[in-house]
Amino acid sequence: MPEGPSLVIAVEDLQPFAGRRISAVTGNSRQPKERLLGQVIRDIFSYGKYLNFQFDEFALRIHFMLFGSLRVGEPRPGRDPRLTITVEPELYAASTPSGDVRDYPSPLPTAYFYACSVQFIEDPDIRSQYDFRTDIMSPQWNRTHVMKLVRALPPETTVDDVLMNQRIFTGVGNIIKNEVLWRLKMAPTTPLGNLTARQIGRLVSDARAYSQRFYELKKQFILRKNYQIYRKGTCPRGCESKIIHRKTGRGERMSHWCPVCQQ
Repeated sequence: MPEGPSLVIAVEDLQPFAGRRISAVTGNSRQPKERLLGQVIRDIFSYGKYLNFQFDEFALRIHFMLFGSLRVGEPRPGRDPRLTITVEPELYAASTPSGDVRDYPSPLPTAYFYACSVQFIEDPDIRSQYDFRTDIMSPQWNRTHVMKLVRALPPETTVDDVLMNQRIFTGVGNIIKNEVLWRLKMAPTTPLGNLTARQIGRLVSDARAYSQRFYELKKQFILRKNYQIYRKGTCPRGCESKIIHRKTGRGERMSHWCPVCQQ
């Protein structure tokens, strides 16, 4: 779940928790998780690869790293969660067989967080710490601002490092990086200085466009079926070239590209 679109879906899944009071907290996190007990969740939102819970005087920030995941309702069998959050039930009205209307508690919602980093932030308004103009999934994303940041990079910066720069493309992960570069027919090792102004513009625009597509495909549970280059063996464009699989960039993340189509 480490990419921005997945975090947006996580926020949607967690909306039943918003405005509710936390009644139970468990997990193997060494952070002082007990301070969450009795706290009301004022806001739940994502910023790039961060999932944020805002409380009255502090916030909880969760980073899912490379292999983290979230389950709402049911735990993952055989896995120990880093953190679990249960909130108080919500009352709802229902009619009894006699026709009376009574309040009944809804089931206790529980969220299970696995293989993630848990961090407390002493800020009553953590949103103010973030620049949403670079968040690839935010309505506040600003193409002009992102273009300015990209142009300020050294010309020897390779395009894989450009896309994985969280200060510029907040929320872009390795899948998005590979798929965008395949769509644009760019090798991940291409220096930024080799691109025309039009190509840089397309790089910025397509990172945003594919992130939106990523979100739609994942919501339909068909994301993996629609990978074009990520972890593929041969080029899907029909040239039948063998895909290169190699770690590239400063972060040495795995890149997948066609040596013929992506020059």
